Amino acid sequence: MTLNEFTTRSNPLGPTINSGSVLCAFPSVKRSPGRPPESAVAALKNATHRIGGGDITVDKTCAKVSIVGAGMQSHSGVASTMFEALFNQNINIKMISTSEIKISVIIDEADADKAVAAIHDAFIN
Repeated sequence: MTLNEFTTRSNPLGPTINSGSVLCAFPSVKRSPGRPPESAVAALKNATHRIGGGDITVDKTCAKVSIVGAGMQSHSGVASTMFEALFNQNINIKMISTSEIKISVIIDEADADKAVAAIHDAFIN
């Protein structure tokens, strides 16, 4: 089951997508814990069982890289700058999350330091 299928089954209106951009970008990394909380995995398995979903797969090799700043709605092109910086370093984005003040991506943990450097260079240089 894909995330889109899970979200659509959980919410009849379909997946919820937030949009935003950033004024000042300060990349940071949050590495995934060595082991996911068992209660979260159990809750997901319960939910997918109730809605007729498939298996739950846990990827322990991810890192979250975020850029955070004020004025996101008034400055266009920030998301594309971040994504282009990652693309130029051949860094695969597994997931994107946005809010009014933040853009976060989930990537392979092995690429985290390279991603932060690329994003920093894209915004500072």
